[in-house]
Amino acid sequence: MVQRGRVLFLLHRRVCGEFLILSQIYASPHPGLIFSLGWVFVWPVLERTSSRIQSDSAVHTENSHKSENARVSRAPSLERTFPPAPPGGGRGACGRIDPATREGIESRVRDLLNQQADFLSERSAESTRAAGDAIQSVIEDNFAKILGDLIEEYSASFARRAMADLAFKDKFNNYYVVDVKTHRESTAFNMPNLTSVYRLARFYEDDTNFFVMLMVKYAVTGTKVTVRQVHFVPIEHLKWDCLTIGALGTGQIQIADSRRININPNQRRRAWMLEFCDTVLAFYPKEISKVAKRISKFKKVRKSWLSKA
Repeated sequence: MVQRGRVLFLLHRRVCGEFLILSQIYASPHPGLIFSLGWVFVWPVLERTSSRIQSDSAVHTENSHKSENARVSRAPSLERTFPPAPPGGGRGACGRIDPATREGIESRVRDLLNQQADFLSERSAESTRAAGDAIQSVIEDNFAKILGDLIEEYSASFARRAMADLAFKDKFNNYYVVDVKTHRESTAFNMPNLTSVYRLARFYEDDTNFFVMLMVKYAVTGTKVTVRQVHFVPIEHLKWDCLTIGALGTGQIQIADSRRININPNQRRRAWMLEFCDTVLAFYPKEISKVAKRISKFKKVRKSWLSKA
């Protein structure tokens, strides 16, 4: 967009200059009229130039994506592969990862972390945030090996506020983004964010996209991490009795309490998304009511300040 604007500006300046020069050469008493007529003829040229810039930009973006894909690592082969799609259009139902495969991934993540040499320092062991970041780092470095030949492409390069921490594509061209969450069992209460309602709604417009939560529940003794339980589950398998929507941005899907994760592996995406929509439609009117009360409050505050000398 910046490139297009700069080119249009330069062409505009050049065209303006040329027509003003012509007007001076011919000593016209109406240089503005000549400029306007000239602009009518030149505008189609600028439009064609602009279209070409857009086309070049699109090619550049496509080439960038191809370069990024070329850097994606291939994982070593493991025995398990994805099962065929379940009957009745399984992509939107329970995905390509069947319960047995999911449980295998969960057990391999748990074993990976429990078999690691102590990767926490005394200082980081005292911090729930630092310990969680260290656990996530170990998973990122080894998750491609855990998935094995389940995947065609894998990436762990995402910004901190991105929708995912990890992502992979399977052999059937399904795309999975994985949000890694950690829960330290000694903490009394955790209510982690998963994703915004708008992001998920857009992401799930494509039935081959899957948003997956990888939850690691752990304890720390000294600097030793012991993983008790791992959940690797698409969001549509999480029951709504363990989810809530928080008033952040357009609305944030949250785990109501990390100590209680309820899963229904047979839940179909359509049914879950309909309940999701019902939940959001019930959430927004409550937020409108809250905003109305806040507006009323600050009207009173303003009135109070107006009355002061």
